[in-house]
Amino acid sequence: MSSAAAGTDTGTIHSETVSPRVRWSRLIFAAASIIFAAAVFIQVFLAGLALFAGASIDMHRTFARVFEITGLVLIVTAFLGRLPRNLIIASVALFGLLIVQGLLMYMRSASPVLPALHPVNAIALFWLASWIARQSLDFLPRAGSAAEG
Repeated sequence: MSSAAAGTDTGTIHSETVSPRVRWSRLIFAAASIIFAAAVFIQVFLAGLALFAGASIDMHRTFARVFEITGLVLIVTAFLGRLPRNLIIASVALFGLLIVQGLLMYMRSASPVLPALHPVNAIALFWLASWIARQSLDFLPRAGSAAEG
């Protein structure tokens, strides 16, 4: 099997020739998805510190800004990277879950039960971000692709 058929030539991913813009967008998408999943993990830890160690909840609230920026980066780079429709939809859904996450804390007046969905939604955010991160790796150039050919 030739390296071109294997998708390992310089500039090819999955036997598809891609522009540098697409390649960089896919790399940024993969990095942002990993950062997003790690940030959810850190957020849960910061919430735990506030609940169980007496730390201020302010770090948890402030760190949430990482999600907003990273979520938007995922959507933009999914389009620029010409990623498959399922990854684009998943990125938009992730941002939607992120919006819901923020709103849940302010719904106490509507129902005291709704804010209890905040940690449940965090699990969904982590799962979806992890799935996106795993899928995104399939669209990165293979190791040694620049050296072969």
